[in-house]
This record gives sequence, C-alpha cells and structure tokens, in this order.
Amino acid sequence: MDTNLLMQEIRQAIKNSDQSKLESLLASAPSQINATTVFGNWLHFAVSFNARMEIIKYLIEKGVDINQKAGFLKGNALNIAATERRIDVINYLLEKGAEIDISLPERNPLFSAIYSGSIDIVEVLITHKVNFKIKYTGERMKNMDALAYAKERGQIEIAEMLSLLSE
Repeated sequence: MDTNLLMQEIRQAIKNSDQSKLESLLASAPSQINATTVFGNWLHFAVSFNARMEIIKYLIEKGVDINQKAGFLKGNALNIAATERRIDVINYLLEKGAEIDISLPERNPLFSAIYSGSIDIVEVLITHKVNFKIKYTGERMKNMDALAYAKERGQIEIAEMLSLLSE
C-alpha cells in the first residue's frame, strides 16, 4: 500500500477508535508506528482527536515515544492531554513515566490545564511535583508563573488553590 494512503488509513482508524483496523494496518507496516504527521506522532494524534484509551494504550505498548516533542508547539503528549482535558490520559502517561516539560509555557502541561480550566488536571500535575513557581518571560508574558497565569485567565478556583500552595 502507498505510504500516504497507509497514513491516511491509520489516521482514520485512530479518529474512529477502530483498534482492530489500527492493529491490522500497523501489523502490515510495523515501521509506521514511528511515523510523524503535522500533529506529531500517532500518540499526539490520538490524544488530539479524543481516541479511546485502549487506542492510546495500544500505541504506547507498540513503542510510540510518549515524550516525543512534535506538532505545532513541539510539545509532548502530556501537554496535549492537558489541553484536551484528558485526565485519564494524563494519569496513564505519568504512570508510564512521561516527562513534565516546563521548558516553555506553551509546552507546560500545567499552563495547558489552567488554559482549559481543568482544576482536576492541575491537582494531578501538582501531585506529580510540577514546578508551579517557574516564571516565564516572552512575547505575551513577563515574569509570569502559574498563579499569575491563572489570575490572568480568570481561573479563580485554580488561582486560589495555587495561592494556598505558595504560602
């Protein structure tokens, strides 16, 4: 099968959470497990398109790199899961040793969780020792930490929780 057609088929199987089709496609072309798209690797794609947890577990079991930095923001799957409010995926990725990338605010899953308004994910990340005091300065931020970001985004409940932790 043509590589472009195969990649389209894999994307469609992931979008439809069709695990048997995905398994069949990857069995016919095992090297495609490491393929990358504009969205990142297949794990990035699965998390972005809200694939079932079984698909995500299958991809990780088959060797997709959970820490690969790819896609538009060059972040990892943990960051995408925080943006998409996928606490099930967050917990699984952390259990599997996913890196909490805080190199840039765009890659920081805590900032993604704040942006999406998910206090549950913020709590999970705090429990896993994310550095919530790191400050960023850039185009849209000047010396801003997670507390300041939560206040700026109007995430009052998250800001209150971070404020209590900062004391």
